[in-house]
Amino acid sequence: MEDVTLDLLAVGAHADDAEIGAGATLALEADRGRRVGIVDVTRGERATNGTPAERADEAQAAARVLGVSLRETWDLPDGDVGAVADAPLRIAQALRRYRPRVLLVPFPGDRHPDHAALGRFAAQARFLAALAGAPLSGAPHTVESLLHYFVNDWSMPSLVVVAGDAYARKEAALDCHRSQFQGEGRHPSRLNSGFRELVRGRDAGFGSLVGVPFAEGFYLDRPPRASSLLGV
Repeated sequence: MEDVTLDLLAVGAHADDAEIGAGATLALEADRGRRVGIVDVTRGERATNGTPAERADEAQAAARVLGVSLRETWDLPDGDVGAVADAPLRIAQALRRYRPRVLLVPFPGDRHPDHAALGRFAAQARFLAALAGAPLSGAPHTVESLLHYFVNDWSMPSLVVVAGDAYARKEAALDCHRSQFQGEGRHPSRLNSGFRELVRGRDAGFGSLVGVPFAEGFYLDRPPRASSLLGV
């Protein structure tokens, strides 16, 4: 895909992360005409099931279901993202390249080390992207909002997005990741042994907080700013 300026960029460690945590939200924003992109920073080469080639095809199929404008895969080491010293710089370069207003990354308290590392790297990348003296190409760029989505572990969200009809799109996008979630003929794993039901239950729980069937929760590492309590 050609480079585009994005409104929202979701960064995940693996090809299904963004769908698990924010698939309905991504679909909703795409339906509203917003330019949405996904970056998967590893090829998922250490996964219990699925080759990198399979996972790349599945990722593109899911992107079409969600209606996103861009999806790309990097080559950071699966299972060892946290050891990549220049990962914050690489993410910052992507922020300058795509210039999103909103950045979504995994929750830094997630049990998977790659998810946790991305959650930690995001604040540094956001800072570097806006710094004129950073060793990056392109003009400095300030990301307006940084939010964390949930993959495995979660806490009380800072805000929830009502999924509505887009929840079916999220589930259809997850269906595209057959190598991960389809158990038949695959090695047993956490992902193909009831994980989808856990995600659905979690999203129903987020929905119950605001009186709807399903919602997606997001965590902010700093409180949101408002000029008034009226109309918030």
